[in-house]
Amino acid sequence: NYREAMIQAMNHPDKMERLKRSSELIDKIKDEKVDEAVEYEQETFEEYSLNAEDEIKYIGEVFNTYLIAQVKDEMIIIDKHAAHEREIFNEITHDAKVYKQILAAPLIINCSKKEYDVLLDNKNLLSKTGFEIDDFGQKSIALRTCPSVLINDDLEAAIMEFASYLMYEKNVANDKLNWLYESIACRAAVKANDDLSDYEKEIFVKRI
Repeated sequence: NYREAMIQAMNHPDKMERLKRSSELIDKIKDEKVDEAVEYEQETFEEYSLNAEDEIKYIGEVFNTYLIAQVKDEMIIIDKHAAHEREIFNEITHDAKVYKQILAAPLIINCSKKEYDVLLDNKNLLSKTGFEIDDFGQKSIALRTCPSVLINDDLEAAIMEFASYLMYEKNVANDKLNWLYESIACRAAVKANDDLSDYEKEIFVKRI
């Protein structure tokens, strides 16, 4: 228990410091200051890195958003959306290759003149992210493929978001491509309030 841990830690300053950190994290969670707890955890444990032999143990979840894990005698708070988004982003940018899913039937998207023009102007850029589009005429485009991680997403909303960004973003192509990758990862990642089984959460924290 906590009292026994305190007694054992008294002669070990490093253990005492870790115990103090864990106690402060727990206090923030109890006060429902989870955003502060996550920020605190990132600041105080930024020097901490997992070794291959370290075992990470899933403990629980708070507010259907933050996963609590334990490594040795450390407590870690994981924002499940942010962590999953980072994981997907790293996967799709590792070799700059996004796996495409061919749609059963092309998705016809009606656009404004500006949206239509900017999407076709950036056709090759979109193709690099897994979106294959063709001119369908009369200010419409036909979406034929999408990134496989987005097959269950609202693809029309995604394309419209991309069009809005590309219309006003003047950065070079590499910056645009990076933004598109980030947007795809954000859309594909598990969201706050998404229900996961305990088994899925355990696998998730070990994978992250």
